[in-house]
Amino acid sequence: MGNSHNRRLLRRMKATLPQKVTDSENTERGVSQQMARQAIDKKSLALSILWTTGISVLLILISQAWTIPRWAIVILVIVAALCLSIAVWMHGWARQWTKRILLFAGIWGSLGTVGWRVRPQPKEAAIEMKISPSGFPISIPAHSTTSILRINPNRVLDATSDYLLKLDNSRGADVTWPSQKEIDSKKPEDYETVFRVQVVNHSLETLASGKLLFHVSYNNGTLSGCMP
Repeated sequence: MGNSHNRRLLRRMKATLPQKVTDSENTERGVSQQMARQAIDKKSLALSILWTTGISVLLILISQAWTIPRWAIVILVIVAALCLSIAVWMHGWARQWTKRILLFAGIWGSLGTVGWRVRPQPKEAAIEMKISPSGFPISIPAHSTTSILRINPNRVLDATSDYLLKLDNSRGADVTWPSQKEIDSKKPEDYETVFRVQVVNHSLETLASGKLLFHVSYNNGTLSGCMP
């Protein structure tokens, strides 16, 4: 009686054991599939973020051309290039070294070119220089400074004042230079040529400083002296 009961119990265990093993395999397979789907979802999300960020930065650079500071352009170009390069690598488009180098070089080179093209351009001021004959004495307006460039082969110019003789008039009325007494003291043949140079800024930009270049050549000299 006892032996027959044990045999029936053993047969029942053999019958249920494959079912339990099958259920365990199905559970493990389901967990693996779920983990694979989660990994695919995370990769898709990462790729979506990378592509969106890279393309958005590129559109910002193009739409805001010539208005973004240069330091910001450098940062945006690096961010866009990194996002697009990582996206290409995650897609598996650059498995071979040659293809990888070409793709990455194309991405960085193209974005670098875009950044260079959209950089702020230097503003050009509309400057006009007027030169007209003048003579002594020179009139200096009230509360202003007049700069005089004394061109003479025997005169050494001083760089401390930009090679200029600067005459300040802090008075409320115009003054003249040189004085009439100094003009009358010169000999009749001691003739000096005077030109008035006026620099006018027609743009809306305020210029803090600037330079005027003069090239002067002298002849061999005559009885009345050297002439420029």
